[in-house]
Amino acid sequence: MDPIYKPLTELDKQKLEARGYKEWEYFGIPNYADPDSKTCKIKIYLYFIYQIIYIYLDHFCSLTVLLLSIIGRHQCRKHGHPVYGFNLNIAMIPVFYFFAFKKKHLEKSLDSVSRR
Repeated sequence: MDPIYKPLTELDKQKLEARGYKEWEYFGIPNYADPDSKTCKIKIYLYFIYQIIYIYLDHFCSLTVLLLSIIGRHQCRKHGHPVYGFNLNIAMIPVFYFFAFKKKHLEKSLDSVSRR
């Protein structure tokens, strides 16, 4: 059975070198695709950090708004001002959070073709 790639003879190698060519050499997989290389590990690590930020950004924003609303409500009570706006803001945080969740996760199309 003949191999797919037959090695060149010395005469064929000399003919190729005379014309400015060289014998084909096998090359390995690139560093970014090799799971054991540092380049690939750094790329995977950066993607993992990106995913964490992307997933938890909604939680951080909602938590920040909630904390500022609670602090503002406390300060209004302390100085005798009405707290209706802060109560409404605290009550609306879950509503806007679920709107953002729906837009971010549920309205994505899962097919490979983007919508026009």
